[in-house]
Amino acid sequence: MLLEKVPWCTHEGGVYTIHVQHSGLRFATGGIDSQVKVWAMAPLLDARKEQAGPLLLATLTDHSSTVNTVRFSKDGRFLASGSDDRMICVFEHKAGPGGSTLGVSSANVENWKTRVVLRGHSNNVVDLGWSPDDRLLASCSLDNTVCIWDPATGQRVRVLDYHTSFVKGLAWDPVGSYLATQSEDKSVVIWRCDDWSVQARVVGPYNRLVTSTFFMRMSWSPDGTYLATGNSYQGSSHAAVVVQRGKWSEPKEHLLISGHQGCVVSTAFNPRLFHLPKKGGAEGEVEPTLSGLFALGSQDRKVSVWTSERHTALMVGKRFFKNQVTDLAWSPDGYTLLAASSDGTVASFQYSPAELGKPHTQEELESLFEELYGTRQAGRAGGRRLFAESADQLALEAAAAATSPRSGAGGLNGGLALLPAGTPPRGALGGAAVQQAVQQQQQQAAAQRALQPSAKQNLDALDARLSGRLGGGAGQVQLGFDAPVAGEDAHPAAAGRKRVAPEPVGQLPARPASAELMPPPAPRPSGGQQDGKRQRLEPSPVEPGGLATTAGRSACGTAGQPPGGASTGAGGLALAARPHIVLRRAEVPAEVVANLGAPLLLFEDPAAPAAADARRRTLRVTNRERAGAAAAGRAGSRVQADVECLEGGAALWTDRLQGAAVAACGTHNFAAVALADGQLVLYSRAGRHLAAPLKLGAGIAKLSCDAAWRLLALTSSGNVRLFDVEALRSLLNVSLAPLLEEEGVTVLDARLSRQGVPLITLTNSRAYVWSAELDGWACVADESFAASQFVPFMSLPGQGEIATLQAEALRAAIPRPGLPGLQLRLGVLQQAVASRAHLEASLCTALALQSPQEYRRWLLAYARFLAEQGDAGRLAEVCASLLGDASGGGGSGGRGDTDMAEAAGASGGDGGELVAWQPAILGLPKRELLREVLKEMSRNRSLQRTTQTYLDALGELEKAVERQRQAAAAAAATAAAAEAAAAAGSGGGAAILQPAAPSQQQFDAMPATRDPRIS
Repeated sequence: MLLEKVPWCTHEGGVYTIHVQHSGLRFATGGIDSQVKVWAMAPLLDARKEQAGPLLLATLTDHSSTVNTVRFSKDGRFLASGSDDRMICVFEHKAGPGGSTLGVSSANVENWKTRVVLRGHSNNVVDLGWSPDDRLLASCSLDNTVCIWDPATGQRVRVLDYHTSFVKGLAWDPVGSYLATQSEDKSVVIWRCDDWSVQARVVGPYNRLVTSTFFMRMSWSPDGTYLATGNSYQGSSHAAVVVQRGKWSEPKEHLLISGHQGCVVSTAFNPRLFHLPKKGGAEGEVEPTLSGLFALGSQDRKVSVWTSERHTALMVGKRFFKNQVTDLAWSPDGYTLLAASSDGTVASFQYSPAELGKPHTQEELESLFEELYGTRQAGRAGGRRLFAESADQLALEAAAAATSPRSGAGGLNGGLALLPAGTPPRGALGGAAVQQAVQQQQQQAAAQRALQPSAKQNLDALDARLSGRLGGGAGQVQLGFDAPVAGEDAHPAAAGRKRVAPEPVGQLPARPASAELMPPPAPRPSGGQQDGKRQRLEPSPVEPGGLATTAGRSACGTAGQPPGGASTGAGGLALAARPHIVLRRAEVPAEVVANLGAPLLLFEDPAAPAAADARRRTLRVTNRERAGAAAAGRAGSRVQADVECLEGGAALWTDRLQGAAVAACGTHNFAAVALADGQLVLYSRAGRHLAAPLKLGAGIAKLSCDAAWRLLALTSSGNVRLFDVEALRSLLNVSLAPLLEEEGVTVLDARLSRQGVPLITLTNSRAYVWSAELDGWACVADESFAASQFVPFMSLPGQGEIATLQAEALRAAIPRPGLPGLQLRLGVLQQAVASRAHLEASLCTALALQSPQEYRRWLLAYARFLAEQGDAGRLAEVCASLLGDASGGGGSGGRGDTDMAEAAGASGGDGGELVAWQPAILGLPKRELLREVLKEMSRNRSLQRTTQTYLDALGELEKAVERQRQAAAAAAATAAAAEAAAAAGSGGGAAILQPAAPSQQQFDAMPATRDPRIS
């Protein structure tokens, strides 16, 4: 080691600051003489060069008072200085020789010009710091504030006035995420650089802080994992504090470095990490791990150098200065340390590779950044870098990557679709550049699909199945509610394509189980109708016997229709498909057939499906004219219905009803038949009448049932009735009138969900589900969802009941080929708004349907979408409702949609009574859902703050729950031991009871500890 004072580097009155340029060619100093001096670094490193070239390169005299701090920018082009004159001067190094300076006898060798003067502090400027990308400059002052400046424009970007006393030190995180400041208010504050909010306030180590100091200079380690600060105590000795990143408020993680007899006023981490020489090893042998080095300067006039791997100082420099040390600076190669003192001198400490070892390489540093923050260090000119700020964030990102949905998945089959993969995260919706980029991606994808003949053919075929079109030209037949009526001119050149309103006429066609199973219609004849004229469809005529001329059978138990899926008009033409339910009195079919399924057996060979098929039961109801019936009266009064239950072709039981049957349904437990006069007849599986025929007051348009004994009946007057057949009680009696106020709107379908909740689909692309908690119809699909990126326009296996319901509703009015053009016309902003509304509606629908699988699926899709959008506010509200708090509420904020299902289980009371937070929703533990939501949030690193906040709160909760569990187990064990001792003392033979651990339900119900960061 070479230790020396630098005799030619002085300031009259004292040197208060020193800094080395990142290129290693120059260093700068400032002092009481109000001057900033730029020196050559080469003569300091090699005394033989002192005579070869100039020592002092420039003297800058813009300040009028003591210069407290000088700092080079990372690129070395600028030099900033702060002074007691309350000004900040930014100097720029320009080409060419320097000129003469007022008050300086010799001319400057280098040309340093004042670029900008920053004014805004009302007291002495004490310390400065450049951001890692040199775009911002931070300053702190004795006016208790920290200012953030834009040196390029000279504008003050932000004023941070959190401290309550003099701010005497600051340091910018090399990662670019945090700015640390230290004040005489006995605190170190960690600021977030994205929104300049307070990440943490460290106060524990600084309770005995000394106020009689000039400076409190701080420093970060080159990898950003440690922050070194001064002005602390350990026992009776002055100390420095090394705070670990992310563990700001954990005193056990703070490292105290003691030994100085005076206050530590300056800390400086070496810019390089070193493989230290191996103890007892051969010459040149180094440790495999990297270690950090840092230096401390104190008011006791000493300088010490420490490593992160050793408990003793690597070097302590004594008797170098007559006054206190004011500032420290390392050379870029990490082997030279410069120290400035208020006695007006500078000392140099030069180490050899044998003493410090081998410095890190660029590859090692990038690997370290990859391990710590999940990404390699980006170039400083490449814009803002988003690093993972904790190991927890990296673990969540890895888990999220392992469960990423398949690319290109549309809807909810195997994963939920998101915005294009190349779309950058954005904190707010919109942005012209983002919109343009996304639209270009969508247009390119559409063009690529158009250039693939096989893909186009498959898409055309799928479109034909979804929209009901087959073929083309004059022979084209179209199904669905945008189809032209039979007899309308089909030539596009003559009249073009027209959208016409449906005209429900005649008997209802059968409702297929899926839109993709709808049979193709017969081709339309080329002639037979006058061109350009529209034929009005009339009901099928009823013969004198009272039966409709249609004789087809319905697979779903409603009125029959001809084979091929389309009704036939008077001229034998195929009619356009009509709504499956018409709110009017239904025509009398010839026969109604319902599939009852196969009864369950206690022991059944799963490898014998033929046996199950043989047991499958069918309910067949045939309408016949009653013999000798009077000619007067309604058609239904002259008809009787013969009911027959068949199994494998054999009749199990029969019955005869007085009236015409219009609908039937059933399961292996019961069967139901609806008559034209509005009566409902219920049968047991043995054919016994479960109750007297129930008069519903109007004709019955649709019956639907499930295996849980629930039966849905939709009447022609628009009433929905829901029954529990097993208990013979009514569950619901509600009208559809609020849904049918729009002119021309009728019902497309009515059925029960898998959980037995009524679902209604209308012809205006809207679908509704009955919400028992809200006592009303909740809209789960409307035409605005067509712009959503999650729109399920295809019926795919396994996509979920909600997606299927929405697809059926949207296909009723919007053909799938028009979707890409619609989304391109709307743009990214409108798509994002529609997507969010669609996801929120689907989430509420899952609650109304009481479907835990659907709820989990849509919740994670919603969290993933909000994370992609950078919507921290909505995500925080969702997380708070899932976490709960100590008071039993659902989080900070109002009740979220995750709390809707809890209202049903709440005890009765006033409307303003608060509902206690429940640990589960639809049987799913909320805090397990929170972990999955946090995993989705980790996909966007700009949300690290919110993610880490709730992850920490969840971890603290688990620790508290574990402590309570152990305490409960110990108390139970003590009570059992006392009971056993009492039984032994009394001579009894009572058995010793083993304490039972708390159940999972008790664990999930434990209240959460409120994290102060959750607002």
